[in-house]
Parts: sequence; structure tokens; C-alpha cells
Amino acid sequence: MTTSLPRPATEPHPQRITLADFHDAARDVLPAPAYDYLQGGAADERTVRWNAEAYERLALLPRVLTGTAGVDTRCTLYGTELPTPILLAPTASHGLFHPDAEAATVRGAAAAGTLTTVSTFS
Repeated sequence: MTTSLPRPATEPHPQRITLADFHDAARDVLPAPAYDYLQGGAADERTVRWNAEAYERLALLPRVLTGTAGVDTRCTLYGTELPTPILLAPTASHGLFHPDAEAATVRGAAAAGTLTTVSTFS
């Protein structure tokens, strides 16, 4: 697949903090059809809606000045220890978002110490 997307920076932008910040950044650099694909979901997008509703119900309780020495986000999945419970779900058409397509996604997941699942449509 040939793409005219610019090669992404190697470091994340320091001012992007919230998920909305990343949505805005993606909208700024992606062609409209690619952004719409990224933001959408299958069929009636019910799972997208349910995920958003589930995250709205979560609340983080800040614990100011309590120290961070004991924080441990590691988890074990199928016998493999991961530094965080965040995994990359299967999606297709990575070439819409990066010139190296799925290969870039796999490299990014490995650099973050996590796993990715490759879509059957990749």
C-alpha cells in the first residue's frame, strides 16, 4: 500500500496528556477517511459506545504525597510477565496510519513491553 502519511516522530509530544489530546492530534495529521476508520467500530458501533460508557464510570482517587515506591503495574498473561495490563487489540489497515503498517505497530508494542494481536484482515 502506498501512503502519503509523514513518518511519525520518534518521541511522543510532551503536551498530549488526555485521550482527547491524542484524538485531536490524529485528526490533524490523518486524512478524513483514515481518522473516521480509526474512530469507528464494527456494525452499529455498540462496543465503542459501551467502552466509552464504561470508562465514564471509572474514577481515579488521587493520593497526593503518598509516594510511588510501591506501585507495580505488572501482570502475567499466559505465562508472560508484562509491565502493564495494556494490550493492543486487533485492527486492520495499519497502513492508513503509518508507512510501515503492522510492522510498526508490532515494533511499538515491543518497545512498550506489551503484546499486540494481528487482525485477520492485516
